[in-house]
Order: sequence, then C-alpha cells, then structure tokens
Amino acid sequence: MIKLNKLCYVLLALLLGGLSLTPAMGQNISQAQELSKDTLLANVLSDNLDRKYSYYYLEGVLKKNTGDLDDAFQLFNHCIAIDSTQADAYYQLGSMYMQLNQADKALNSFRKSIAIDSLNYWYNESYFISLYNASAKDMAPAIAQLEAMTRRFPNKTQLQFQLFELYSQSREYDKMISVLDQLESKMGKSEQLSMQKFRVYLMKGEEDKAYAEMLALVEACPNDLRYRVVLADLYLTNGKKKQAYSLLKKVLEQEPDFPMAVYALASYYQQTNQDKEYLDQVQKIIFNPKAEDELRLNLIRQYISNPKVDSLDVIALFDKALELDVEDDQIPMLYAQYLYTQNMQDQAKPVLERVIKIDPSNTPSRLMLLGLAIKADDYKEVITLCQGGILASPSTLEFYYYLAIAYNQAESYDKLIEVVESALNVVDETTPKELISDFYAIMGDAYHSLGKTKELYQAYEKALELNPENLGVLNNYAYYLSVEKRQLDKAEQMSKKTVDAEPSNATFLDTYAWILFELNRFTQAKVFIDTALQHGGQESGVVVEHAGDIYWKVGQKDKAIELWLQADKLGAGPKIKEKIKKRKYISE
Repeated sequence: MIKLNKLCYVLLALLLGGLSLTPAMGQNISQAQELSKDTLLANVLSDNLDRKYSYYYLEGVLKKNTGDLDDAFQLFNHCIAIDSTQADAYYQLGSMYMQLNQADKALNSFRKSIAIDSLNYWYNESYFISLYNASAKDMAPAIAQLEAMTRRFPNKTQLQFQLFELYSQSREYDKMISVLDQLESKMGKSEQLSMQKFRVYLMKGEEDKAYAEMLALVEACPNDLRYRVVLADLYLTNGKKKQAYSLLKKVLEQEPDFPMAVYALASYYQQTNQDKEYLDQVQKIIFNPKAEDELRLNLIRQYISNPKVDSLDVIALFDKALELDVEDDQIPMLYAQYLYTQNMQDQAKPVLERVIKIDPSNTPSRLMLLGLAIKADDYKEVITLCQGGILASPSTLEFYYYLAIAYNQAESYDKLIEVVESALNVVDETTPKELISDFYAIMGDAYHSLGKTKELYQAYEKALELNPENLGVLNNYAYYLSVEKRQLDKAEQMSKKTVDAEPSNATFLDTYAWILFELNRFTQAKVFIDTALQHGGQESGVVVEHAGDIYWKVGQKDKAIELWLQADKLGAGPKIKEKIKKRKYISE
C-alpha cells in the first residue's frame, strides 16, 4: 500500500473537489493539516460518492424520459448500489414499474422510498395509488396510508375528502363524520359539509342528528335564506311535509319573492295535489325577473309534463313569459318543442324564428325551421335558412347539403357546385363517407345539367369510390351511359345492382330495361319495363315512352302506339309526337 503524506492528502482533496482552489490556498492547506488523515479521506470519498450518485441518477432520468427504460433500470439500480439510503432512485423505479403494469414491484419500490423519506408528498401519493389499485377486496392498507398522509400533510384538505370517500365505500359512518368534523374545523361550516353529514346520519339511522346538523347550519348563517330552503326541501324529500311548509312560509314572510322558496313551495303544493296553488307558485317564478333561468326552465318543464295541466294553459303561460323576457332564447326554444309535441308545427314557426333572431347560432332551432321549409317545398326559405346557418355554424354539414338541393331546385347550378366545394373543405375523418359520397352525387347532377360530361363522370366516380352502394349514383351513371350508347356493359352491371337492391323501384327498373334495350336484349327489356309499369312507372312519360319503344321492338306495334299516345299525355320527350305521327319507332 502506498503511504500518503499530509501534502498528498491535500492534493487529493483538491483534485476530487474537497477543497476550493482559491488565493487563500495556504490557509486551506493549513486547515487540511489539522484534520486527521482518516477523517479527510472519508470526506473526500463521501463527496465523490455523492457526485457519482448524482451523475448516474441524472443519466437515469434522461434515459427514462427518452423511453429507454432498460438503461434507466440499470442506472437507477446502480444508484442504489452506490447509496441505498437515497429515496429518489426507488421512486423512479416504482414509477417505471407502474408504467409497465408490474404492480407488486412498483408497490415495493414506493414503500422503500417513503421508508427513507416519509415527508415527500409525491412518494406518499404514489405509494397510496399503488395500494389503492392493488386493494380490490381489502381497502385497509390504502386507507391506512391515506390516514398517515392526512397526518403528514395536514394542510392538504383534498386528502381528507379522499379519505371520506374511502370510508364511505366501506360504510364506516363514524369515521366519515370524524373526517367531516375535521374539515369543518379547518374550512368552517358550509352547505357541502353539512349536507354530507346529513346524509351520513340518515344512513346511520340517526335522523334527529341529521336534521340537527342542518339546523346548526341555519343558525350559523341566519341571514342566508338559502340554507332554510335547503332544510325545508330535505323535510319535503323525506316526507316531513308539515315541517317543510312551516319553514317555507317563514322564509317567504321575510322575503316574499325569494325564488328558491317559491320553487320549493310549488313542489310542496304539487306533492299535496293543490293544483291551483301549485300553478300560482309556478307563475310567480316564471314571471319573477330575480329567478335564475335554470330554475325557471326546470319549473316550466315540470309544469308542461304535468298531465293535469291543459295545453291551452301551457300556451298562455309561454306567451306571457315571452312578453316579459324578449332576450332569452331558452324559453321560446322550450315553447317550440312543446308545440311540436302537440302537433302544432305551424304555430311553432314564429317562435323558432324568434329564437334564431336572438341567437343565430342556435342550430337545433334553425334545423327545425329548415324541416318546416322543406315540408312546405319552399326552396327560397331553405336557401335563406341554410345561408344563415353556414355563417353561424360553418361546421354543420346539413346546411350545405340542403342548400345544394335548394340551388338545384332553383336551377342555380354554379352556386350549387360552389356550396358542395365549400362543404368538402369542411368534412374530416369523422364525416360519414356516405354523406361525402352524396355531396359528390349532387355535384355530378349539377355538372350534367350544365352539360359538363367529363366533370359529371369524375364526380360520380368519386362518389362510388366513397360509397360503392350509392344507388342514386349507380342508376344515374348507368342511364347517362346508355343515353350516350357507350360502355353499356359497365352500365348494365351498375344498373343491375340497383334493381337487385330495390326490385320495386320503377326508376331503377326503367333504367335497367333501357340498357337492355340498347344491348338489343329486347325480350329481357320487356320483362323489366312491365315490372316498372306495375310499380308506378305508368305515371311517368319517360317510362311509358320507353315501354312503347320496347314493345315496338318485340313486335307488338299496336300496343307500342297505344303507349306512345299515353306518354304524350304525360309529357314525354321531343320525339314522341313524331313517333305517333309516323306510327313507328324513331331512334333517339
């Protein structure tokens, strides 16, 4: 072994950071000489261990944060090998074990961390969470840990609320009351704590103590009438109607229009079947400007759901309420919904218009109005409502959809295409593909009306890519191909899918029959056109004209002429009169 003299010890200390290298170096050397060789070396080595521990610990944290858990485990375990009296490495190991769902190892690591440092909140909390997750059947260990935490961290009231919840799960009523008393001593009396005590005492079967607790709250806050109403409501809920009525009357003597008390008194009259008095209280709240909107709405909902109340009384009440409050949109919305339930949609329209005037972004009201406009076939009103809807709620695709349909009715095809393009900019991954397919279908129809065949087929292809079962697109695509007399095999396959899906659809049957006609499969075409006529096709000039053409090709010429005459009356195509005049089939 090498023997070190005093100067060597000093240099070693300087090298390892045990002493500062300053102008007062001579003084440091003098101090070092006064230390025993063993003490100085112990200090130097101890400081060196601390530095090593810190280095490996920080490296471990870095590896953990970058997701390299294998290296992190090795580094933290190495920290423990260097110094097993440090808590933070155990804590880091526990958090990683939790991440890997290794509950037992996590629990053991957290237990070691708080054994070393019991006053670290995060160590305690992690240990508690591990115990709680592991205590499906036996909550005692988790409860014991939380009890210890409430003593270690007395200023964290949330711990006592958590402890209250655990006690409630195990129905330890006395301990629940004890926790609430502790909270009350810190926070003072409050409705929340008193209500909890009230419920616990009732669960214990100690009714007198339950009401005494609420009375104590009332006495502690004599100027707060809310607590008296809360107590009255509790009396009412638990069948103590006389006590409830007496207390409410005293409150209303002190403040006659106090909304909470009026509301509670209305509930009392409803429960005791005093209908006239109940209605009086309802109206007092609804027409009371001091009453909160939610309170008024709740009472109106109760009132209109009462089977004893006549609909005319409800309508009169709503009308009066609307006169008093011209800025509120919730009551007229509720009124409109009520009118709908009474099949009074026409009367609901001005009420809904009032709602969207107050709040243009009220989408449910606008959609209800939109439904009325569609039912009335008023495409101008549909356009107005949808334009406003897009401005107020640009993500609501229904407005784009019905606006596009309305523009189609108005033959404003360029505007229709603009609307669909705007809608396609709004859709996202949550939008049903079927809806996006329908947008492309509408766009394709518009391109057809504009004579833009290339764009028409591009839109239809996109629609079918999104929804291969879009029957409307399949039918129209197939029919337009048949009219152009091209890609007839493709047209026949698409049309056949529609007929298989809806074998009684006259439009689909007519398209399929006509494609077969263009393929010179006249006998088959006659079978499908006859079926189309049997399912409503006899009302369509186009279908009847097609039937005449097919009958001509199968040799039933008299029947063909009869069908052409019928088609002419129904307003068939431009060739029909020439066919009738020349009494023969003329190709389109």
